[in-house]
Amino acid sequence: MVVSPNQPHALPLVPEFVTPQDGHDKQDCEIAAAKRWLDANHERLRESRVTILGDDLYCRQPFCEQLIEAGLNFIFVSRPTSHPTLYDHLNGIDLPTVTTTVNCGR
Repeated sequence: MVVSPNQPHALPLVPEFVTPQDGHDKQDCEIAAAKRWLDANHERLRESRVTILGDDLYCRQPFCEQLIEAGLNFIFVSRPTSHPTLYDHLNGIDLPTVTTTVNCGR
């Protein structure tokens, strides 16, 4: 989905489904589907200066390198259990913390 803080509308993007690929009996995975989606859409996204957001599943070097090669920016979540070296480097660094409370009308 494409969103902007300056626009009241959001534009959905065509998804890439997780399905068995030609010559394979087993279904592929979300990261393989994301790579196919990126191959099909990266030129249009690069022109629009899109930033890709994702969870820890996508925070892996091969996919990040593919995004960099495609000329796209990205922000991914990383978890301590899947990126222990990163968290070892961050341990002891006083990072700023931002806490926001959102009242949903209750």
